[in-house]
Formats: sequence, structure tokens, C-alpha cells
Amino acid sequence: EALCGHLVASGYEGFEFSTHVYSKWFKGDSPTVVARKARKVIESFGLANFGCTLHLLDSDARALKFVQKQKDEMKIQQELGCGFISYQFDLHKDYYYCAGEWREDEEYLRWCAARVGELRDAAWSLGMNFYLEVHVDRITDDPAACCRILDMCNCEINGDISHLLARGFTRGKYVDRILGNMGHTHVR
Repeated sequence: EALCGHLVASGYEGFEFSTHVYSKWFKGDSPTVVARKARKVIESFGLANFGCTLHLLDSDARALKFVQKQKDEMKIQQELGCGFISYQFDLHKDYYYCAGEWREDEEYLRWCAARVGELRDAAWSLGMNFYLEVHVDRITDDPAACCRILDMCNCEINGDISHLLARGFTRGKYVDRILGNMGHTHVR
């Protein structure tokens, strides 16, 4: 209630959180119950939880029935009122801190693109929009690799552009392509 009151007083119409954020206020409840309880409070203030960002580990994307597990998570977020899902898809641990080395690993990029396509299609099948978020230490960390993934699996980008700006990436064909696919943004 305090969070919602602050947002209303500040002129916001809503926000973007997942049920994981609300769990601390509804201890012991299942994620679905958390979603329903949080939505009731949010809507009582005239606000909406427009969408959320989910985090996907490389290892989770390699697990059996990963798409169904993600789709079940998307359904919980729909209970919260989310109309879109933005994914931060972690790099494989071998590609952390390697200055974009995975951009040359065509097999890995094809694998990533296939997983992104499965996530996108799962979201669309539920009537939700799908975004792949630009973020450090994610498959979108390197602009060239991100664009190669877009070549194989076109989708809208959540342009968390601060992650490009912090590294001085402000122009060029890869940045232009990312901006051209940007349908959502996180702003600081």
C-alpha cells in the first residue's frame, strides 16, 4: 500500500514488476496467490502492473521442458496483470568477461536464437508481448552478437540503453539495428 500510494502521489499510472518483487509482502503464499493479492492492491489504487522482466539462466534454458516452465511463469505474471514479458537471458558462464567472444560462436548464437524464438512464441500464444532486453552479461551484451541473434529470430528489443551507453556504444550499424527493433525501454 505504501508503494502504491507513493506511485499515485508521484503521478504514475503503473509499473513493471514481477511477482518475485511482491513475495516479500506476502510471505509463504504461492506465486499465483502473490500475483492475485498484489493485483488486488495495485488496482485498488487505480494503478496497473503493465509487465515484468524475467531472468533466464543459460542452464535453465538447457533444462528439460524449459519452455513449459517459462510459459507457466508467464501465466503467473498474467495473473498480476502483465501484458508483456521482457527477458534478460544470461550468457553461458564460459562467455562472461570475454569482450563479446561469443559473437564468433555461430553454433551458440543459433542455439540462443532458437531459445528466444521459443520464448517469444510462448508469450505470443498467451496474448502477451515479448521483449529481449539489452543488458550486460546477457546474450544481448555485445551489439554485434545481439544483431546476429535478431537475424535468426526477429523480436522486439527492450532497450535498456544504459548498458550500451556505459560502454560508450552510441552509434553504428549495430546500435542502429538495436534501436530499430526497440519496442520498450527501461530508463534511468
